[in-house]
Amino acid sequence: MYRLLFCLLLTGGPFLLSAQTDPALLSAYSQVIPHYPDLYMGGQYRPAHRMMENSSLYKDHGYELGAVVVNGVEFRDQPIDYDVWYDVVVIINPIHRQLVILNHLKIDRFTLSDGTTFVRKEKGPGYFYHKNGFYRQITDGNIGLYCKHWKIFSKRKSIFDEFDKYVDQSRYFIENDGELMPINKKKDAFRVLGVNRKEVQPRLKQERVKYRRDKEHYLRILVETANLQEHD
Repeated sequence: MYRLLFCLLLTGGPFLLSAQTDPALLSAYSQVIPHYPDLYMGGQYRPAHRMMENSSLYKDHGYELGAVVVNGVEFRDQPIDYDVWYDVVVIINPIHRQLVILNHLKIDRFTLSDGTTFVRKEKGPGYFYHKNGFYRQITDGNIGLYCKHWKIFSKRKSIFDEFDKYVDQSRYFIENDGELMPINKKKDAFRVLGVNRKEVQPRLKQERVKYRRDKEHYLRILVETANLQEHD
C-alpha cells in the first residue's frame, strides 16, 4: 500500500485520485500524506473589513475541526471555517500557521464542526450572490434542498453605534434535474415540486409548521414528500 501511494505521488497523484478511485485507497492516502499539497495551496486569507461589530464567517466559533473533500479525497479533522462574504473556505496551514484560502474549484464539499455541510454547485442560477457556488445542503436526494448564504454591509445607524456590521442574508433553492431554482414564495415550491397541498397538509399540521415562521422546515417537508412520491 505504501509503495503504491508513493507511486501515486511520483506519477501525478492529484490526477489519479479521483472520485472513482478505491475509497480504501483514498482513506489510506489521506492518513499517510496528511499535508496533501492541494489542501494548503492558496492565497493568504485576510478578513474583508477589520473594524466590524461581527464576523464575516458563517459561524464565528473559531477554526474548529471539520472535513473537506478536495479533488475527491476527504480530509477529516481539519481546522477550517467558511467566510460567507468572500464565499471561500479558509484553513489553517499546520506548517506556517497561516490562514489560507482553499481553491474553490477543487473543493467538492466541506463540513463544519457542527455538522453543517456545504456543497459546490458549478451551475449557478445566474445571480450575483452565487459567487464561488457554495450552498448549504439541507436535503440530498433526487430532489435536493439548498440554502445560499451571504452577508451585506450595514453602516452605523447612529453615532452611538461603535462599529459597522454584517447582516446575514439567505435564499432557498430546490434542485431538480441538476438545476437550482430559487424559492421566493410558498407557491414557487409547490409549482417546482408538483406536490399536492392536500397530501402534505396532514404532516404540516401534525408538526405545526408554518411557512412564515419556519421556512426551512416547511420546504424540507415538501421536498421529502416529493422524493417519496418519486419512489412510489
